[in-house]
Amino acid sequence: MRLLDVRKKKLIDFSTQQVPKYAILSHCWRYGLDEILYEDVEYSELEVWQSKKKGAAEKVIKACAEAEKLECDYIWIDTCCIDKRSSAELSEAINSMFSWYRQAGKCLAFLDDINGLDDLGSSRWFTRGWTLQELIAPDNVRFYNKDWSFVCDRFSMFEKLSDITGVDEMVLRHGHEPELSNWDDHVHELEIHEYQCTCGIRGYDSDKLRGVLDTFSVATIMSWAAGRTTSREEDTAYCLLGLFDINMPLLYGEKGKAFIRLQEEIIARTNDQSILTWMSQDPGLGDFWRAHDLANDPSFFHPFNIRKQWSLRDPAYDNASTPHITVTKEGLEVDVLLVPMVGWVDFFTGEKDSYLAILDCTVGNDPLVRLALAIGKPPWSTNMFDRPTPNSLIKVTPDGPISADGSVSKCTAELIEPERPPDKNPQWQEKIDLNNGEVRRIILTRYLLRRGPHSRNRYQLPPIRIGKVVDWDGGEYDVDYAMPGFDKEARVAWGCDEVYGLMLLTKQESHKLFVLWGPTTATDGGSVDDLWCKVLPIDKELSGIFATAKEWSRYRRSERNSINTEETIMFRPVLRRMEEMGLDAGFAMPDRAGEAAAEKASAPTNPRGIPCAPFVDKVEDYVSSRQEVEATLRNFQEMISKYQFMELNLQRRIAGLKDKMPDIQKTLDTVRFLKTRSSDSGPIDTTFELNDTLYAKAAIPPTDEVYLWLGANVMLSYPLDEAETLLTSKLAAAKQSHSNCEEDLEFLREQITTMEVAIARVYNWDVVQKRKEKAEEDRKGTGSKDGDDQPNG
Repeated sequence: MRLLDVRKKKLIDFSTQQVPKYAILSHCWRYGLDEILYEDVEYSELEVWQSKKKGAAEKVIKACAEAEKLECDYIWIDTCCIDKRSSAELSEAINSMFSWYRQAGKCLAFLDDINGLDDLGSSRWFTRGWTLQELIAPDNVRFYNKDWSFVCDRFSMFEKLSDITGVDEMVLRHGHEPELSNWDDHVHELEIHEYQCTCGIRGYDSDKLRGVLDTFSVATIMSWAAGRTTSREEDTAYCLLGLFDINMPLLYGEKGKAFIRLQEEIIARTNDQSILTWMSQDPGLGDFWRAHDLANDPSFFHPFNIRKQWSLRDPAYDNASTPHITVTKEGLEVDVLLVPMVGWVDFFTGEKDSYLAILDCTVGNDPLVRLALAIGKPPWSTNMFDRPTPNSLIKVTPDGPISADGSVSKCTAELIEPERPPDKNPQWQEKIDLNNGEVRRIILTRYLLRRGPHSRNRYQLPPIRIGKVVDWDGGEYDVDYAMPGFDKEARVAWGCDEVYGLMLLTKQESHKLFVLWGPTTATDGGSVDDLWCKVLPIDKELSGIFATAKEWSRYRRSERNSINTEETIMFRPVLRRMEEMGLDAGFAMPDRAGEAAAEKASAPTNPRGIPCAPFVDKVEDYVSSRQEVEATLRNFQEMISKYQFMELNLQRRIAGLKDKMPDIQKTLDTVRFLKTRSSDSGPIDTTFELNDTLYAKAAIPPTDEVYLWLGANVMLSYPLDEAETLLTSKLAAAKQSHSNCEEDLEFLREQITTMEVAIARVYNWDVVQKRKEKAEEDRKGTGSKDGDDQPNG
């Protein structure tokens, strides 16, 4: 540990066993203020860094002076006692920081934005993430105002500080009795095997804080950090390590994953299921497609007085199971009391079975009132559940008295939302019978379980993957929204049992586009033979339709049925406009106003729509004066850049096709081989790849179907004949696409050469015109001088 000598202002390293008594500074880094860093103190004298960083130096010097008054020869200050240039040292310091604050003789909390006790709660110090552990960990926290005048200490003002921070008074008192208001009067003495404090409390350990913290649920401790901010997103998690007694490596750059890692480490240390009792603040539509097993931020935990239980052996629930929660690759494996629900509706899919997952934690002061999650199980899942509504919890309250055997069965389930805590009238209630439930170990998945494309007959409208949508200039369109949903990371529009899918494409400085798609034929069971796709440039008449569609998508699930006549009518304006414009399937260029748009629309292109470069035969057709040369050259150069961008994309596409075609051919050969052996009675002997260097023998019985991996987590079963037909068509399409790309690449290179010639011709024309103008100026100048030699008339 590295400490600063309060008199010499020099840094000294101490081994863990030899650390002397020291004070520790708690403060907020100020924006725009150069703090005194390790290299300032280590490599320069006091006078140097004091003159270079006057404001920050004053804070360090006064902190040293105050520590010396409190009989501490050393002080620890994060800005100068950590060499932040070393990632290893920074990681060690952050993992050790809670214990360093815990072992400090005095903690000096410098609140540089207050004058006195009256405005204590307005200080920025109470809004920062790191200062939470700095408030809780030390035994003696002393608060100072902006003039370094003492204001109060934590122990004497624990009630006020609890109101400001939400931290429980017992934690701020470290479990000690408040009768002795001066912390220095609390002295621990060892009597035989126990420590006894002068305030009267006893224990086997003089450090009461860890024992006190362990009595609070994870959800409660997280709620203390809600609303606090850090400069870096990862520090939202790292500043809480000590409070949960967690050590883990720091990975700056992982952003929100740090908080997920922290929760996984907490789960590995405790069975406290209150870690699941979080609610997102304002779940936009996108939140419903993201991770719902763990919270994304401490602000998702609310101060609802959630208490953990050490066992599910609660006689009120007649449950003799041991609580369990652990992290698996599929999600969280957790023991819950699973009760079927009737009145709960998944607003986005009407096909799931709904359940209450009653957790091993209580809310409020009644130990019989439990918290639960509303979860769903798709019919194709056996033990996988998801949480489709992350913005709510369920409070389960017993209705009647406890029976003679100590159990209760009739309960009321009530909805809890962030803006509607447990003590408010709920918007939703349902009577449940716990006798219908069972204690079960389930998997709470990280991602919503949508009825995925695992079967050909799964959907009427299957999911589709959206590739890059570009226009002729190489500009890429973004998918703004899709119904029924769109995963932007995987670029997959979700499948559904609707008649149409609808998507909005946007691109900066371009018109928005509607994309509609649907099945051409659909049989009973929802199989799809082919899809049609239409693209419409959005205009004034259609501008309001998509907003209506969004509302329809969000609130339509009051009944569990597919698209009806009223919903079909909503699409009629879109379909009518599509028919009026005579748009065929595929991508349609957006309309552009003015003569330039008309010229581009009528410009010659190659068969794939790549525009031909203009051949500059007469420069005067493009440039009427030298003033237009610069703009013309700039436009030509932009066209070359666009061609080069398309050239790069084609090269990548060709490389991908070259890799893909051998794989398709190999798969096709395998299917054909299986087809020839399908009539044999004996198995096919082969080897199975266990990893890159390890194989095992395998015997494949005769089969008439195979499973084809189509990408995007899609695997479909096909009869051998259909698989051969599909792969043959895919291989032919890939070869044709490769041929087209080669042709387009050659075409692009010709256009680039044409544009380079055009630029050279315009540039040469400009040089010629410049010489002509100079010669004309010289001629006029000579004529003027000759005129001056003539006598005046």
